[in-house]
Amino acid sequence: MNAEFPPVPDGEPYLRDLVDNTSAVIYVKDLAGRYLHINRKWAELFSVEQEEMVGKTDYHVFPAETAAAFQENDRRVAEEGRVIQFQEVVPQDDGIHIYLSVKFPLRDEQGRIYAMSGISTDITDRVAAEQEREQVSHRLQLILDSVNEGVYGLDCEGRTTFINAAGAKMIGWPAQELVGKKQHDVLHFKHADGSPYPVEECPIHSVLRDGQPRQVDHEVFWRSDGTGFPVEYTASPIQDGDETIGVVVTFRDLTDSMKHRHALAELEAAERVQQRLYPSGSPVIPGFEIAGAAYSAELACGDYYDFITLADGSVVIAVGDVSGHGLGPALHMVETRVCLRALLQSGLDLTESLNQLNRHLCDDMAEGSFVSLFLVQIEPGKRKLRYAGAGHDARLMRSNGTVEKLVNTGMVLGMLRNDASPTTETVSLSQGDILFIPTDGLRETSDSDQEMLGWQPTLDLLYESRAESSREIIRRLYQQSVEFADHFEQKDDVTMVVVKVL
Repeated sequence: MNAEFPPVPDGEPYLRDLVDNTSAVIYVKDLAGRYLHINRKWAELFSVEQEEMVGKTDYHVFPAETAAAFQENDRRVAEEGRVIQFQEVVPQDDGIHIYLSVKFPLRDEQGRIYAMSGISTDITDRVAAEQEREQVSHRLQLILDSVNEGVYGLDCEGRTTFINAAGAKMIGWPAQELVGKKQHDVLHFKHADGSPYPVEECPIHSVLRDGQPRQVDHEVFWRSDGTGFPVEYTASPIQDGDETIGVVVTFRDLTDSMKHRHALAELEAAERVQQRLYPSGSPVIPGFEIAGAAYSAELACGDYYDFITLADGSVVIAVGDVSGHGLGPALHMVETRVCLRALLQSGLDLTESLNQLNRHLCDDMAEGSFVSLFLVQIEPGKRKLRYAGAGHDARLMRSNGTVEKLVNTGMVLGMLRNDASPTTETVSLSQGDILFIPTDGLRETSDSDQEMLGWQPTLDLLYESRAESSREIIRRLYQQSVEFADHFEQKDDVTMVVVKVL
């Protein structure tokens, strides 16, 4: 069965139907900016009749600022005689709309421009969506840039799609230059020893192949200047359904961490050496009970205590404090111990030993550093002691609870080359007396309000615990300081020796 179709109209009615039934806004203006024609969509949007706009300009419909912008665009098309695309802002009843306008000149048979036509498409929703995407992308980039670790993404070909600020800084590439480059060719194309690193061996590319995440604890990335640095990283797949379309890599520079581990290993080694230098036990002197302990604020301790037995059978008790704490003071503590032992065991008395020790330390210690030291010499069978204090003092608690200060008798060591000149004092002892020699870390223990423990609570506990053993007294005194600080981190080394007269 043959259908008979109506004839197709020729000329202007055909074009008018085409123009009036499109969703785009179409219009024609003469060179003076007067409308020659608007399509039905134009008339509907701006609530006019099509015939009414003939001979009128944009100023009859739009605000002056908007009309002026339209006419400026029209003028450019007429002057340049070519098709130009504009993004134009148009106020409508429901708010501001954005149109993509393609404007072009109309020419007569002689090629002269006699009018300008435009086709405008509403792209408001598209622009809003693009702005939203840009805002989301900007927010995501801000989040990524706030992360201290490096973060970058790859597409399925291994090309970099983004990198955060921390990552770009670590590898020395501007982010915009890195995007689009194959990351394996840039970051880890060779091993630490300089040998080639085939992409087939790369864990990151394995993620792209099988979609399984990888974690690498140690590898080398290469900076833009050709230097390598150790990293650890995780590589996680980006998946669209069952398809892996990319990977996100999060990496961390291990340089500082490895330096820290190395320094920590050195401190631990120093601590092991230092612990072997502390007395392994207490000296046995008839009529006395002696104990000592050192509690370090760090792995290595700047405090010092020692029990040195001399050729005549007497015992010298030494308690010292090197300024500061950590590895440096700990080394000076070891030096002090070695020198003092050698000087005392060579037969020098307390005063001369301290003088020579002072001269030795002045050669080695940094400006402003010093050692305070308190020496006590006890002879078996005698209830008396001799002492000398180089910037360090002690307390003697009598059996009735009264406390005598054994003041320092000379300057601290290691600051001035002249003799420290600590004089020796002799003190008689009685049964029940307790000699207490702490470093300042005990009484300077501070709480959260920066209030210090001080001497009095320490002496009160010393008297309360006088019936306990010397070792138990030390334990209780240290526990008191820990509780006073409310178990916060210890700020200074704490060392003490307790000597009970039996």
